[in-house]
Amino acid sequence: MKKRLSITLAVMIAIVSASVYADGTGAYIEQSAPAALFPDTKISDWYYPHMKILVGKGGINGYDNGMFQPDNTITNAEFVKIIVGLVEETVASVDTHWAEGYIQKAVALGIVQTDELPQTAYDEPIRRQSMAKFAARTMEKVLNEMPTEDTSVYTKHISDWSDICETCKPYVAQVYSKGVICGMPDGSFSGGSYATRAEAATMLVRMIDAGYRVKMYSGIAFHQKTDVLDDGRMSAEKSKEFMDYTLKNLKFYKENGKYYVSGAFPELPAGFENWLTIDAERNDGGAVISYTNGFTMIEEQKIPSSGDFKKEIAIPSPDKINFIHIKIGVNAKENQVTQSRSAYYNINTTHRNRVSFVKETDEATEYIEYNFSKLFQW
Repeated sequence: MKKRLSITLAVMIAIVSASVYADGTGAYIEQSAPAALFPDTKISDWYYPHMKILVGKGGINGYDNGMFQPDNTITNAEFVKIIVGLVEETVASVDTHWAEGYIQKAVALGIVQTDELPQTAYDEPIRRQSMAKFAARTMEKVLNEMPTEDTSVYTKHISDWSDICETCKPYVAQVYSKGVICGMPDGSFSGGSYATRAEAATMLVRMIDAGYRVKMYSGIAFHQKTDVLDDGRMSAEKSKEFMDYTLKNLKFYKENGKYYVSGAFPELPAGFENWLTIDAERNDGGAVISYTNGFTMIEEQKIPSSGDFKKEIAIPSPDKINFIHIKIGVNAKENQVTQSRSAYYNINTTHRNRVSFVKETDEATEYIEYNFSKLFQW
């Protein structure tokens, strides 16, 4: 019995650790799962496809210990060296510093301006706004890419625009508008911050290949390949970014003796629409107050799915409401296979200062602390 159990366990372990397929003759061949390029990286890592491309082009390598160390910062010299290596086949070596030949070539190509990058700064970590500067010049002067004419529609979404160095702003505007270097989750560009090797790899692949660039919608980066599920729904995590925009702009308030709810929806990629429902149960015998941009035959209850809206709430005072129930999501318009959304926010005032992030899968609901005073200002 013990021997039989050992054999069964061994077979199970073999099946789990490797895939098995028939070779056409009836024989079964064991095939191991593909290994990552470096021991400290995983194929599922967000940056992995970009890193793999850059490694394949010889633009970036691992360290002597065989690791990639994706979270390490990258220096000015390393970043410029990778750019030059991607656009030039040969670079003359110079004895003064390992990167001197690459810096000189970058100056000749117009990527780096004369005296802009002294040798004392070669080994310093590069800042995001400097990466933007070198990448934007490469795109225009070497790759002959036409600049974006009006970048104001993009830069208005950068919350810390005033903090970016003045000489860097035109370049930040270009890479941001083209989806090469995106903003941070809080809406800032964080130009003075350093970037990691993983981030640099992603930026550089987007610089040389427009197919990997993201498109900006209301300051939110979106890529059709990575942010849409196989059934056409937007991924839960990307939906959350757009839902956060809706929640941030939603408010209940008093104005001139009357009570209102207003909001602003984010711009969405083609094929998707914002979803919002609001239900307020009264405690004075009045009818439930409802608003939705879903189906309703009551004109007063309709709100748009895009842009701004403002609705009067017909109540004598907020204390006449038992609770307010709000749902926020992003729908896939053409989805005919499953539910049209992968996740939604569920907000109920009976659970004070808590937002439920519900994923329409088997995953557990996440509870997010949220200050209701930002939402209910009456």
